Amino acid sequence: MAYWGGGTGFTWKPAMHMPRWASRITLVVEDSRFQRLQDISECDARAEGAAECANGWWFDRNPVLAGSDARGAFYCLWNSLHDKPGERWADNPEIVALTFAVHRCNIDRLAVEVAHAR
Repeated sequence: MAYWGGGTGFTWKPAMHMPRWASRITLVVEDSRFQRLQDISECDARAEGAAECANGWWFDRNPVLAGSDARGAFYCLWNSLHDKPGERWADNPEIVALTFAVHRCNIDRLAVEVAHAR
């Protein structure tokens, strides 16, 4: 959520419509790879932010994911967002996995810092 506007006050605008000068975070892609959805590791699931699942009982009954807390939570999240045939966890679609570095600064400031570092 973002607020920006002119003259008399601020109005809400979706973040994707914010002007470039208003960015406060920059993501730099460091790696990309194709993999099957179910190949996600416990470590990668944690990096995705998956920590626990409200209905986490399911993965105790699944021998493939038993004892896999972050992967189990990622499964719950994935299936809550992707319910069309071919997209579900059980369909094991091929996905693009991205690894990126988080820079907590405006994209233009990052460009200046990189230029000065050279």
